[in-house]
Amino acid sequence: MLSHRRCLEDSIGYQFKDLDILKEGFVAAGASSAVKDTHVSLEGNKRLAFVGDAVLRLIVADEWFPSGTSTATANKLLEEYGSNDKLSETAKARRFQDYLIRNPSQRGEDARTTLASTTEALIGAVWIDSGKDFVTTQRVVKKLGLFPKRMTR
Repeated sequence: MLSHRRCLEDSIGYQFKDLDILKEGFVAAGASSAVKDTHVSLEGNKRLAFVGDAVLRLIVADEWFPSGTSTATANKLLEEYGSNDKLSETAKARRFQDYLIRNPSQRGEDARTTLASTTEALIGAVWIDSGKDFVTTQRVVKKLGLFPKRMTR
């Protein structure tokens, strides 16, 4: 995975300082037992996915709020950009599955939820690695196509 790191970083427009955090983002739950010399727990990328989900919601809310539109609109945006379908689609389009360290029990095509979690984990990894830089993380989210179009009242 790390040998193809530059391609991944180029595709998201961000260069990682901490390669361990990048690697953790691509370890599926239960896969750490298959990886030697890893600091990643059996939860794999779930911790980063939790952070990434929250950051993605913040980024969408930050774009939505100035529009003055209803919370129903905000919820619709979150459904559109934060759904497992959209996140999984994003992972496939960026070929994140090529970097994924899988749980040994996973066979065949990667589950939609695994790919969605990986996308969220990558967002979380950027957030942590960038020192919680909102603008940097927002730029990556835009590059991933998970950013709502400019909203107006």
